[in-house]
Amino acid sequence: MSDLRGPLERESERFDLAPGALDRMLGRRRRSHRRRRIGAALIVLVVAGFGVWSVVSLGRLGKQPSIPGHPATGLEGTWQTGKLSEQDVVSAFVAAGGTAKEGRAFFSQLGDGAERYAIITLRFERGSFVQFESADGGPPVTGYRAPYRISTDGTLTIASPACTGTYSFQVQGQQLRLHVIHQCARHDGPYNTSLVASFPLTRLG
Repeated sequence: MSDLRGPLERESERFDLAPGALDRMLGRRRRSHRRRRIGAALIVLVVAGFGVWSVVSLGRLGKQPSIPGHPATGLEGTWQTGKLSEQDVVSAFVAAGGTAKEGRAFFSQLGDGAERYAIITLRFERGSFVQFESADGGPPVTGYRAPYRISTDGTLTIASPACTGTYSFQVQGQQLRLHVIHQCARHDGPYNTSLVASFPLTRLG
């Protein structure tokens, strides 16, 4: 082995590198390291960007658009007028197309005989409508019953066999107002309108 080492060392001493070869080699090594660092940084950025996109996308999936409740959910319940004088009822009756004489007779029979005032109560519950009336602080008396339905546009239909009417309604807090869209042309038209769609009502309970 010592005989071979000597000639190899003498040959290496005679060999000269080309000018700048060492610098070029070191430069290539530095560029290689730089490319590896840049590649690693790009991978980190891609992974981070994917993570952010995933979080945002999952957040959007979690926030589904709210579905508005059916209009019936706001209408359902029991609603009551204040104390209605004879003049209140007669004025509403005349505005609905009746006569003052009929209006006075209508007031006097509310709640089995109103003299000072009457109170109207409406109850909407799962498609069943009931109207009550009381006179001078007496117990409520059932006026009439009928099925009701509410269309997708919020139109209320009370389908009484004697007189079917359609109404719009507004619920604001504990207050309810109904307005006539179509009043039946039969005799019961002014009576139904006076009872259902002439006075503000307040939710009970």
